[in-house]
Amino acid sequence: MVGRRKSRLGARRQSKLGGRVVDAQGGVVSGAEVVVTSEDTSVKQKTTTNIQGNWLVQFLNPGRYSFTVTSAGFKQAERHGITLQTSDNKQIDVDLELGATTLQISVSAEAPLIDTTAAISGTVITREEIIEMPSSSRVSTLLATLSPGVMAQDQNKQPGAPVVLQRRFSMTADGGRNNVRSNEFELDGMPNVKSGGNVGFMPAPDAIQEFRVQMNAYDASIGRQAGATIQMSLKSGTNQYHGNLYEFNQNNALNANLFQTNLQGGPRPPIHLNEYGGTLGGPIRIPKVYNGKEKTFSSSPTPAFRIPSRASRSVRCPRR
Repeated sequence: MVGRRKSRLGARRQSKLGGRVVDAQGGVVSGAEVVVTSEDTSVKQKTTTNIQGNWLVQFLNPGRYSFTVTSAGFKQAERHGITLQTSDNKQIDVDLELGATTLQISVSAEAPLIDTTAAISGTVITREEIIEMPSSSRVSTLLATLSPGVMAQDQNKQPGAPVVLQRRFSMTADGGRNNVRSNEFELDGMPNVKSGGNVGFMPAPDAIQEFRVQMNAYDASIGRQAGATIQMSLKSGTNQYHGNLYEFNQNNALNANLFQTNLQGGPRPPIHLNEYGGTLGGPIRIPKVYNGKEKTFSSSPTPAFRIPSRASRSVRCPRR
């Protein structure tokens, strides 16, 4: 079991939320207090606007957020329903109205769908897609093919088992080669490639929050690949304890026959694969010592046990 503490100082591909605060006449409002609150953990981060009226909060985990803007002589402004995804950089401007600070103006709206502050293009593979899309291998990075310009390669040469390392990056993006010379893989902001060109660690889908497929043109923080950068984020703990148990099973009693084997009239190849495990997340608490609610969180995926009894093999078709 691996415990993870979410730290603002962690080297992660985290998100940014900022904007510009002006009055009704368009004049900048400097020194206004901005409080950004995570709706998942209730953690608050504070900042103030600069002399240009701009503010920015960095190192935000993917999730739902709201923020308030308070300045003397103006009504307090609130924005709710903001969803940040991996590596987002959202800018939301606020117009303050004259009035007592005890009065509030609340607006529920999503952040802009188009990020006008960065030239990088890419697609976010969401939590719902990772869980709901059918997969014979449970290798989540193969869902990168849902992004325009990404194609899977050589899948017919691999058995349907998650233990095959090549399946973890058998894809080409923007015409690049299907290996780490063209694609980069990151896990919570850290390189996830080991010697030999294989992906270092592939979490179970139940432990993944989402991942972004970054395409050209890159900014200075990542650019070296001719293909894509896969930026994966693991699930974070929240103020409420949550978890799940799962088992994924494949066997020849339920599987269809391989196309090549069926063409020759052969039987379905035997394959028996079980992958089971679970996740648990929430605030860290030590009775009578420490209460981590709204401060410290952990998300702990258990190792998945994969037990293939016999591997299926491809059958060469005779030429006709």
